[in-house]
Amino acid sequence: QTVDLTAAMGQSRNGRVMVQIGDAAEAPLYIMQSSGIPAMYITSDDPAEGREFVDASKSNVTTAQMQMVAEDGIVLYADALTQLKARGNTTFTNSPKKSYQIKLSSKSDLVGCGEKVKTWVLLAGYTDATQMHDKTFKDLASELGMPYTASCDWVDLFYDGEYRGTYLISEKNSVGKTSVDITDMEDAYEAVNEGYGEDMTTATATNRFGALYQYTVGLTEPEDITGGYLLELNNTQYDEASGFLTSNGVAFNVKSPEWCGQEAMTYISEYYQEFENAVYAQDADGNYTGYNEETGKYYYEYCDLESLVRVYLLQELANNVDGFYSSFFFYKDANGIMYAGPVWDMETTCGTGWAGVISPETEFINNRYLATALSKIPGFMDAVVKYYHETFRDLAEALVGEDGTLAQNAALLADSTAMNYTLWPFVRVGNPNKDNHLWASGTTYADVVNDMINWLEARIAKLDANFVSTEPTEPTEPVEPTDPTIPVGPTGPDQPSQPDQPSQPDQPSQPDQPTQPDTPVNPVTPAKPATPDKEFTDVVAGSYYEDAVKWAIENGITEGKTDTTFAPEEVCTRGQVVTFLWRAAGKPAPKSTTMPFTDVAQGSYCYDAVLWAVENGITKGTTETTFSPNKACSRGEIVTLLFRGQNAVAGTQANPFQDVPADKFYTDAVLWAVEAGVTKGYTADTFRPDMSCNRAQIVTFLWRLLAK
Repeated sequence: QTVDLTAAMGQSRNGRVMVQIGDAAEAPLYIMQSSGIPAMYITSDDPAEGREFVDASKSNVTTAQMQMVAEDGIVLYADALTQLKARGNTTFTNSPKKSYQIKLSSKSDLVGCGEKVKTWVLLAGYTDATQMHDKTFKDLASELGMPYTASCDWVDLFYDGEYRGTYLISEKNSVGKTSVDITDMEDAYEAVNEGYGEDMTTATATNRFGALYQYTVGLTEPEDITGGYLLELNNTQYDEASGFLTSNGVAFNVKSPEWCGQEAMTYISEYYQEFENAVYAQDADGNYTGYNEETGKYYYEYCDLESLVRVYLLQELANNVDGFYSSFFFYKDANGIMYAGPVWDMETTCGTGWAGVISPETEFINNRYLATALSKIPGFMDAVVKYYHETFRDLAEALVGEDGTLAQNAALLADSTAMNYTLWPFVRVGNPNKDNHLWASGTTYADVVNDMINWLEARIAKLDANFVSTEPTEPTEPVEPTDPTIPVGPTGPDQPSQPDQPSQPDQPSQPDQPTQPDTPVNPVTPAKPATPDKEFTDVVAGSYYEDAVKWAIENGITEGKTDTTFAPEEVCTRGQVVTFLWRAAGKPAPKSTTMPFTDVAQGSYCYDAVLWAVENGITKGTTETTFSPNKACSRGEIVTLLFRGQNAVAGTQANPFQDVPADKFYTDAVLWAVEAGVTKGYTADTFRPDMSCNRAQIVTFLWRLLAK
């Protein structure tokens, strides 16, 4: 009913605008306006084929007009949609808020990615109460340098005059110059097959492994059938024109080329099967080797190792319900090997499950197809641990904390989500038939965002525990105290009052004087590690840490990881660091026997060291009740611990580091450490305080302080 708002505003009572519609009682009128993100307006060309028609079936395709306007009023697109249809599988069936695919009349850059694209998808994110899951992991994949990751951004969607909520507009995973830029075999097929894609007929056959595949009958094959292919893992059954099964009972859709001839389907299904056989290969003792004896190739000779490592870590961090199960992609170009990715469908992550909430402590990715075997190949896990600490953890840490990416994006989405959750509920788990499908009454957007941040912080801690070894037990023979020892005493007046753990979790390690930062993951070919030589084979002669390692061994500060390895690049945990400090001080017996931290067990290698460090004001823990012994120790933390152990005062020289603000807990310690010659910084003008400290760095810091 039409309401005269001008008159209503003139009759406001108690600061409220009251309206009356029909015979209903007067009610306050609330006006909400989004900010920070664009708005998209879709208007159906035919009212009979409006939203209800499109939402009813994925086969209902229509056309429309669309205008997309940026927050500042700039029109990003104003033209026809030549195609508009609903999309999704489980989400389409179970979500009242539908997702859509749109095709523009002309290519356009809708998200500022620098690429003009014609086909886009509008993702509803109904089961993601934060509206941030999918974009968070796509953006993380892009930061990791994963090629062809779909660009995306948020919009407010208005459809036929009705507000429909916060949506994520995203590129598709498809073959093309602006998406997965590999050889387009559909073009090659069209060149040798008149009417390609029209009135196609499919049939099934088996490859040389006895596995079923589906192909298009009667096609002339292009000259080169080695690529490109875009493959999608689809649980146990392919459901598109071209697809195949593997010996492990999983199914792949061949997304491109959509209509694939028999020779091409034979080729790609057998290529993938050889890769799968390599991943699952075992020796006589049941050890996973990653080696296909039939072909004489390792798994990474079929699929790029670094792409596998990156995708594995993304699924591990997210605890993705669909990880290694569905909507999981590979691509292969002509005359090249396969790559894992691009990532897709990361909505049901960060604790959101299908039937229940998933704890950050829960491990299930390693029980999934492919990951089951990959995680048992020593070389693969070595590459995972290396990449995690050198690159991945740094970026994961940037997501969380009070000023992390998630908090910033939540602030950006505050107005949009306020509107969205006026229309839609806060969904907790994907299955609408479960009692815990929705968050409890009274839940706010701030609640679900904090839950995501806390969940990811706990998940990172879990990965730290998975990927970081503990320091070996101390020797049975007593070690004489080093000379000089670290003076101890109560925390001085200039010491920070907050815990020595920064608000954001620690970052991956880099050497204090790096030679090759961000070293890419390299294949590890042997199925079993070779027998190491005598002495520390991994301490490079002439390296900045060589003398420090010798000093630390001679003075009983560390024994090394094994008889022949020191593991200089392995991240130092907080438990290891205080143990090093305690040993450097001569292993003094703590006066107290009461451990204030619930996560330091009696009898653990660092128990006495933590007690000693607490009673001498060297550490305050990460919270009042936790020490986090298995968390990596950041560079800012280690200099703070040394600073407190020396009962030192801040350095007097000017701050040379642009990444060390004046108000951080570690600022005085960093300036002291530079002046005392403990560190020279990461570069001339950066210290990288949030990067994790590795074993080479910590012994070097101690050596420079106590012996050099």
